[in-house]
Amino acid sequence: MVNMNKICIRAVPKKFQNGSFLLLPATPSDKRITDVFCDGVGENYVRITLSEIKGNKSYDQVRTIWGLIDVLYEIENGSKPTAREAALAYAHLIELYAPVVDDPLDPTKKTHLTLSLMNKYEASNFVNCIMKECMEKMGIAPDKALIVDVQDLFTEFIEWRGRQKKDPIDIDENGEWLSEEEWREKNNFSFASGETDGLELHHILTKGAHEKYRNCTWNWIMLTHYEHIEIVHRHGWERLLSIYPHLIPRVKAAYDRGGELYPFTVIDKFEEAGDIVKGEEPVAKEITTATLAEQALEIF
Repeated sequence: MVNMNKICIRAVPKKFQNGSFLLLPATPSDKRITDVFCDGVGENYVRITLSEIKGNKSYDQVRTIWGLIDVLYEIENGSKPTAREAALAYAHLIELYAPVVDDPLDPTKKTHLTLSLMNKYEASNFVNCIMKECMEKMGIAPDKALIVDVQDLFTEFIEWRGRQKKDPIDIDENGEWLSEEEWREKNNFSFASGETDGLELHHILTKGAHEKYRNCTWNWIMLTHYEHIEIVHRHGWERLLSIYPHLIPRVKAAYDRGGELYPFTVIDKFEEAGDIVKGEEPVAKEITTATLAEQALEIF
């Protein structure tokens, strides 16, 4: 069990006219850690040491680290972590990879530097360590791992997940297929854009031609109404897969399970048709790793 009876976070102090103080966790990661800590100590007294910090890491690094923690947890456990599970996974990674410094609560002892107190250089090294562990668990070849950046890793993860015999998004914690209600609750976002409004369940292998796969979770994909009707039904799967190529592994996997030949050809350049988006002239746009990573971060 990870020790969570002592934490070090970044917070913003606020003083009230009556002399009382309030410490507001500075980032979502600080709040997660504080929530877990408070759940553990209950209403007991705690000792707080305050110090001014400078040279902190960037918001993007914090966001990336928590995204990587979600990825690593899902690789290891086959499901997304709860807030508590993510906090415990974070604490474990801190013990493994964070720099060792003097304990601010006891200068005679050493402790691991927490994310809240890392500077940009230390946070960058922490990111690299988590990336390395993710790549090892996904079986990425060492020579390829040397040239994979954070954006590439999120794309690699989506493709890796699509190649699994049971995609973690389709199963429960025991490895059993989810019911439709459970699946909808778990996957409450568009697999394409990450949007959460106007969602519709779409069948990869059509219900008409493949009735026996109608209720198979591996044959489902969540899309917005616009993506479902205006792109897939009006313009075909090729258009959707050209815009969102990270969906290709899941679509291919469904065709493999159904014993069907994957029929789609997706090119590396596409026309983001203004006629179906804003009524503007189509503009040629190149698919880049950066755009894929942005989509992946939104989904995570």
